[in-house]
Amino acid sequence: DKIDSHLDRLGLDRGRVAIERSEGSIVMLPLESALSLHGLVPASTPDAALMVSILMMLKSPAELDRLRRVVRATTAGYQVALDNARIGMTEKDIVAMVASKLYEKGGTAGTRPLFLNAVAGPDRYPLVDSPASDRELRNGDILFLDGGAGGDGYMSDIIRIAAFGDVTPEAETFAAAALDANKAMVDSAAPGITVQDLYQAGQDVYVAEGLGEFG
Repeated sequence: DKIDSHLDRLGLDRGRVAIERSEGSIVMLPLESALSLHGLVPASTPDAALMVSILMMLKSPAELDRLRRVVRATTAGYQVALDNARIGMTEKDIVAMVASKLYEKGGTAGTRPLFLNAVAGPDRYPLVDSPASDRELRNGDILFLDGGAGGDGYMSDIIRIAAFGDVTPEAETFAAAALDANKAMVDSAAPGITVQDLYQAGQDVYVAEGLGEFG
């Protein structure tokens, strides 16, 4: 009812309304409110997902400054981890190191102040999006860091990996292939290129190196 009355006050009951509703759309509302809003929108309502996505690609100078700040904060935090992480530390120890530097370098408190995952070792790799645990780093582990700082509503999302001790030849092979695939994607980037084109450039490297396709 509150959503309905708010739309009425805005005069949107008489105007043309579109809403993000297709794949990839994120409605940042509690489930009950989202379902209520969906119920108010006729099936014939235009899908605004593409339009909103395009608008969000356009950044003002102030927005670019915030994005650059959180990227710099994230890379500084990751560098601290890469310089100081040691066998015997836990995943939580690593996250604590990174987070401290993120805030020191410009991350700000908020509803989404920090998003950072850290997993290490073959027993943890399948849980790549899970929070850091008390598992200690061991010889041969690969540490996977994913996430970044938040700053005034803007987020950074960067991945870094680090090897500890004597890693396996298989891990070395995959790491080299990942570097090659990343370079191929960077080299392919140009105005007019789609995300699918970049993705395919990376996939082609994995296939050419005999590793198959990755999802």
